[in-house]
Amino acid sequence: MKIYQKLTDELSASLKSIEENQKKSGSIGTFKVIASTSTRDRHGESILQNWWKTDNYLKNPVILADHNWSIEKIVGRANKITTEWEQTIIEGEFADTPLGREVKYLYDAGFISAVSVGLIPLTFDAQDPRVITSAELLELSFVTIPANPEALSLMKSLGLKGDMLSQSPEMIAIEDIKSEISEIKSLLQTIADCKAKEAKDFEAKEALQNANRAISDALRSFKVK
Repeated sequence: MKIYQKLTDELSASLKSIEENQKKSGSIGTFKVIASTSTRDRHGESILQNWWKTDNYLKNPVILADHNWSIEKIVGRANKITTEWEQTIIEGEFADTPLGREVKYLYDAGFISAVSVGLIPLTFDAQDPRVITSAELLELSFVTIPANPEALSLMKSLGLKGDMLSQSPEMIAIEDIKSEISEIKSLLQTIADCKAKEAKDFEAKEALQNANRAISDALRSFKVK
């Protein structure tokens, strides 16, 4: 009995450590969105995607709600900006704040999927002043109605579910480990219960053997990872 209790205690400590490290990071999940495209927006303007100025933005890569520049409206930060196929894509993470958690929930559940860029136009096309040829990126906001109807979460544009893209590989791995730890704890409890009963019937012995096999498999998978 003591060995099972010791293993359970160690697994509980590991689980607690994982959860504490998640909290310390300040991040509760990630997102990947189409921030802008070359398509004309609802104001009749278009932005050439290869000429974004992002140096200043990356020094303070805030993600806001509704273009509100107050600190209380920060819901995350951008980690990566790429331009491909006439689209500017931003990847980032949600902040572990009340508003950050609220926006993440709405994003994951599919209630919001739109974003909008805050910018300063720098140069315009000589033939068409509604075409912005270069612009400085100031911020990115989650919004209910975007100026650019194509500025959407990539999970929306690809037809994927929220939980498929809202977590990074690292976050997914952590959740998998937490799940396995919980499963092992449950199996250990099964073994302890069977031992305590000192049952001689076939059913109890079979449950004990199955639990032992499952724990061995789970521990082997931990080593592989």
